[in-house]
Amino acid sequence: MKQQVNLYHSRFGAKPRLLSARQIVWIGGLCAAFLALLFGVEQLRTRDEAHALEALREGSADAADGIVRLAETHPPARANPGLQEEVERRTSEREVKSELLRLLSSDSLGNAGGFSPYLAALARRRVNGLWLTEIRLTRGGRELRLAGSALEPDLVPRLIEDLQEEEAFEGTKFRQFCMERAPDDGGRVDFSLDTNGEAEP
Repeated sequence: MKQQVNLYHSRFGAKPRLLSARQIVWIGGLCAAFLALLFGVEQLRTRDEAHALEALREGSADAADGIVRLAETHPPARANPGLQEEVERRTSEREVKSELLRLLSSDSLGNAGGFSPYLAALARRRVNGLWLTEIRLTRGGRELRLAGSALEPDLVPRLIEDLQEEEAFEGTKFRQFCMERAPDDGGRVDFSLDTNGEAEP
């Protein structure tokens, strides 16, 4: 025996639930309040952004005015031609001195040891009371002339003996030796030593 049940019968179907007018009014009011809240928040954010933009504009204007005032009170530095000439002169002097030092320390002028050993030896063998006024190295250091003054005559031979102990002056023979009293000072003597036998003009 079979029994059929009609599920589509009206008594088995879901009954629609209708909203009352009061509920519709409440829902409408809530939607309106929510929209009003969103609008208020957006208005506040827009106002804050407008204030921030205005502050940025004012700050930019103040910065521009500050730059103008700074430019007026501190004009750009002008080129100093005298200073530029001084820099060029000192640069040129440095280049000349560097080249001279290179020549003195090299064998390009004919002296395999350079001139530095001679000058270093003269600096080491300093004699108190005696000073040199001329140091002349010619022909690549093969010819040497020394001239100067001394407070006492016996200081000059002492200088020669001291130089003979230096390796740079080993074998150096002074062929000309001149010493005379200084005309303006009774105690001082002027002297000259020269490896070249010819007298100075």
